[in-house]
Amino acid sequence: YNINNLVDCTLMDRCEPLKEYSEFIGNGILKDFLTNNRNEVRSMSLFEFDAEEHEKAIKQIAYEDGYDRGEEAGAIRGRAELILSMFNSGKTPEQISDFCGLDLKEVEKIIEQSDGNSLDN
Repeated sequence: YNINNLVDCTLMDRCEPLKEYSEFIGNGILKDFLTNNRNEVRSMSLFEFDAEEHEKAIKQIAYEDGYDRGEEAGAIRGRAELILSMFNSGKTPEQISDFCGLDLKEVEKIIEQSDGNSLDN
């Protein structure tokens, strides 16, 4: 049965199927059935796991995570470019803060970090 049963009960408490599986195995509930149908059970468990599909799912999750991070980074960069463009066209940090709805300290920090230059320079 589950080797983590005594180590980390919170995992079992949060995952009902894992908890039920552990109880079934620990109490021998399906032992006769699984023993009598060993070959079929093995065959089913081997065919149910599709490594290619699993790999695709992992890649999709990684892609989505990377996309989200890139989107967030792009939004931050775009906001900084807007702030610097406004600053370079004569707007004060206070005006920029009011216009963009950002904290004045955040606007000032972006301007200070860039020395008032575009992020591309």
